[in-house]
Amino acid sequence: WAPIGRPMVLARNAADLDFYAARYRPNTLLSGTRHPIIGYYGAIADWFDLDLMTEVARARPQYSFVLLGGVFGVDVSALKALPNVSMLGQQPYSTMPQYLYHFDVCLIPFKVNPITEATDPVKLYEYLSAGKPVVSVDLPELEPAREHIYIARSVDDFVDKLDAAVAEDDRSLKDRQRAFVADHTWAARYRTIRDGLATVVRRASIVIVTYNNLPLTR
Repeated sequence: WAPIGRPMVLARNAADLDFYAARYRPNTLLSGTRHPIIGYYGAIADWFDLDLMTEVARARPQYSFVLLGGVFGVDVSALKALPNVSMLGQQPYSTMPQYLYHFDVCLIPFKVNPITEATDPVKLYEYLSAGKPVVSVDLPELEPAREHIYIARSVDDFVDKLDAAVAEDDRSLKDRQRAFVADHTWAARYRTIRDGLATVVRRASIVIVTYNNLPLTR
């Protein structure tokens, strides 16, 4: 869009951090699942790399993989058949922070294609709000968060990065993750858009003609 020369604002995705903070607490949703729990939530559709996920889960039978989300137009039978994989389907949004509480590592196992190259995953901000290690494929829109997550460029690299994330015990990293995501709220995105509009829209006066209706008008 830059060559067009029109005013633009880049307002990335964000997370409802207050919502997550209020609901991220001990619960029994995954009480019967063995740790470490490797978690994902979101749609499982054409952009979800089923081959990658299946190979990674097969390579680490000692890890429990918990996938939450609706399945849309893809065959998940090979992944679902693995004994260390639980596919729990679409769950209420209100339970996402409770599931996140149990995740030891969070995943973004997408294919890299024109769709995902233009994707800024909301789940990244939600994962990081809890200070969770995140392993992802190499997506361009994750560049601002690169120092806070594990980026994998092949199946073997994904498995290696997953092992590193499981073993991670760096309190300072968790603090940096939370600090990074603190400004990635929808309120902050609103301010970005508002300030962008203010720079290109001339100030105007709005005159409302009324008679004996000042309280109602206010």
